Amino acid sequence: GIVETLEFSIYNRWGQKVFETNDKSVGWDGTFQGELLPNEAFGYILKTKCKNGLEFVKKGNISILR
Repeated sequence: GIVETLEFSIYNRWGQKVFETNDKSVGWDGTFQGELLPNEAFGYILKTKCKNGLEFVKKGNISILR
């Protein structure tokens, strides 16, 4: 279905939220508070609700590689 709402959050290895958006056109640039973050793994949670009422939650890991 078509996404009605979304919540996308990224956390560092200490559980600190380093990025959050509700706008599907906004991506993360690998920074936190204006500082480039180091090459390491981060966790993410993506929650979506579709117009047909279905809800999805996806969790995983992403890594910064520069």
